[in-house]
Amino acid sequence: MALTNPSNQTIDLGRTDISGGIGGRTHTIYLSIDQGVRANGSYRLDVIFTANVVLFGGVVEVPFLTTLHSNFVLSGF
Repeated sequence: MALTNPSNQTIDLGRTDISGGIGGRTHTIYLSIDQGVRANGSYRLDVIFTANVVLFGGVVEVPFLTTLHSNFVLSGF
């Protein structure tokens, strides 16, 4: 994950590894001063998903990569 703050600085928020089968999942991301959220303005959070999808009993392995971009504005600090 990476966070871009109003000063256009990008902060690497590190990786989280999740393993398991197919199914619904919910994960919560908390952002605070420790993660670079310090001022009013526009932020961008990029969450990069990578996976190896194994099909047909392990015969075929398909890599998967996509990025979710989320823009948000903070005010009232």
